[in-house]
Amino acid sequence: MKKFMGLLILMGQVRKRTLHDYWSASPYIETPRFSKTMSRNRFIQIWKMWHFCNNDMMIDKSDRLFKIRNIINYMENKFQTVYTPKQQFSLDEGIIPWRGVGTKLQQTISSLLSPFSGFNHHVCMDNYYNSVNTAEVLLTQNIRVCGTMRSNRGITEQI
Repeated sequence: MKKFMGLLILMGQVRKRTLHDYWSASPYIETPRFSKTMSRNRFIQIWKMWHFCNNDMMIDKSDRLFKIRNIINYMENKFQTVYTPKQQFSLDEGIIPWRGVGTKLQQTISSLLSPFSGFNHHVCMDNYYNSVNTAEVLLTQNIRVCGTMRSNRGITEQI
């Protein structure tokens, strides 16, 4: 399983057009690391049978990540034990891609920063993410906000 996971990670670094190209013997696109680690047939066999959950246990039908939720939770907990952030954060397009307007962005920011609520962290955001509503929500979590803001994001006359 470790070899399988290693190949999956490597596939994120070495981009090919199809799955079969990773095991190609053609001198133009050959990547010998894959065939030396595991045969293509064995990889595909594991890939087809790879399963992380019991579908009968699905309670929330709207959770699109249900099948890998346990893995996500495990990795999230593991990452939080390995990395302790400083007091300042920065949110920009590289961290949360901008896809439009709506409350989902505010919910995403709030959930992303929720593990750090109550610890007097400071967040710097650019005008894509910053709004009065977002700042108020984060302030209730004891997270301070700094950054530029667009004029149509609920700024009062006093400001």
